[in-house]
Amino acid sequence: MQFPEFVQKFGRAYAPGSEEHAMREALFLERVEAHRTHNCEAGATWTVGVNHLSDWTEGELQGLLGHRSPARRAQMPVIQLNMFRSLRDSPGATTLPDEFSWSNLSSIQETRDQGMCGSCWAMASTTVMSAHAELKGLPREFSANQLVACTPNPNACGGTGGCGGSTAELAFEYVLRAGVAPGDAAFKEAGGGRERCPEQSQVATEKATDGIVAADGREVHMLGEATDQNTMIGRRIGMVGWTKLPENKELPIVQALVERGPMYIAVAAGGGWFGYSGGVMDPTGCDTHSVVNHAVTLYGYGVTRVGDGSSGGVKYWSIKNSWGRMWGEDGSLRLQRQDDEEGYCGWDHRPQEGSGCRGGPPQVWVCGSCGLLYDAVIPSFIA
Repeated sequence: MQFPEFVQKFGRAYAPGSEEHAMREALFLERVEAHRTHNCEAGATWTVGVNHLSDWTEGELQGLLGHRSPARRAQMPVIQLNMFRSLRDSPGATTLPDEFSWSNLSSIQETRDQGMCGSCWAMASTTVMSAHAELKGLPREFSANQLVACTPNPNACGGTGGCGGSTAELAFEYVLRAGVAPGDAAFKEAGGGRERCPEQSQVATEKATDGIVAADGREVHMLGEATDQNTMIGRRIGMVGWTKLPENKELPIVQALVERGPMYIAVAAGGGWFGYSGGVMDPTGCDTHSVVNHAVTLYGYGVTRVGDGSSGGVKYWSIKNSWGRMWGEDGSLRLQRQDDEEGYCGWDHRPQEGSGCRGGPPQVWVCGSCGLLYDAVIPSFIA
């Protein structure tokens, strides 16, 4: 694609001859050449190509990465409970399929576009809530804009809040306390500032539950059975809690994915993510410094067959992004799943930039392809 075609296809309004037109064209041509080089590499398992992000500046692209997973949620006290482990959660308790996907869900088939707001955390949170509500036969339209406008973030977990980044943990705590509207209409002007949140949707504190840490490291937050729906409005939409799965452990993620449904995960997205167009992305597309910086929805896993299948294939995770249908495989990405995900690790030396709360540790250990095993969160709904 040439730049004039790109301008027409994506409705750009750059005036020919202007400084911005020249700058955008230079960015576009640089990326097209990088795409060509990548796609011509022998043995490449994924491709990159032109999409609506191809003329964005690096600053604009980085603005999409609005997730900063909490390195330690000091603002949410937890209770240690060493005997909290059921047969369902025990390794080997379930025979797991070689391939699995929730792609049949309408919530997963839908593709959302966060625009230029760093609201991936809110998009992924509402996509996952919608999927679990759908699985329970409940209404599943939830406002991401409400989460952007109203979710409090006093400890700067994941950023400054709103379009500046936050986390699923804070989003789910907010929803348990305040509920969530069925659509974005009432929050269309919410640009990421809590001051634009309607008074009736505001909450006095970011905390709704106390957590219980199980022996395997999972952190469970649940409303009590006698919780008053007038104080914890999340019950009205069927949401009763959430669980953060054990950090850097693969089996609990696979078990929860198969047995319960799609989940929110944090990833260390590198430059390869922006131009991804198809195939199974290998680790070269991840952030080279293991900085956990983006939020997406994990909805399955599988194997891409090579030739007649006799030589095996490439394993992958199925991920739903929030950058629109023009990105990736109709808004989704297949990320290579390593044979030893728990051994594929690195230090995130910039957790305050990419994965920490204010006052958190100076570095965190993250594992899995693009660090996806580090921060996985799943909501709980009841019919």
